[in-house]
Amino acid sequence: AGGIKKLSDVLQNIREKKMFDAWKEDADPIEVNIEMYGLGRYYGLHCDQNDLTVPLDIIENVAKRYNRKVEDLYNIYAKGLFHGTEERNGNI
Repeated sequence: AGGIKKLSDVLQNIREKKMFDAWKEDADPIEVNIEMYGLGRYYGLHCDQNDLTVPLDIIENVAKRYNRKVEDLYNIYAKGLFHGTEERNGNI
C-alpha cells in the first residue's frame, strides 16, 4: 500500500508541474477569475448534473500559483457552474 501511495504522489507532482508550466506567471487577477468562471461554466454546460464535480486540486493549485484565496476562486467557479447548468437547462 505504501508503494502505491508513493507512486500516486510522484504522478501528482508531475501533473502539478506540467500544469504550472502551462500557466502564465504574470496572469492578472481578473484573467484568473475569468478562467475560473469559464471552467465552472464549461462543466455546467457539458456535464450531466449527476456528474458535476469541483476540481479542488486545480482550484488549490491556481490559488497557490497566483497567491489567491481558495474560497474566492471556489466561489467564482461555483458561479460559473451554476450559470452553465442554468444555460444548459434553458433558464438563462
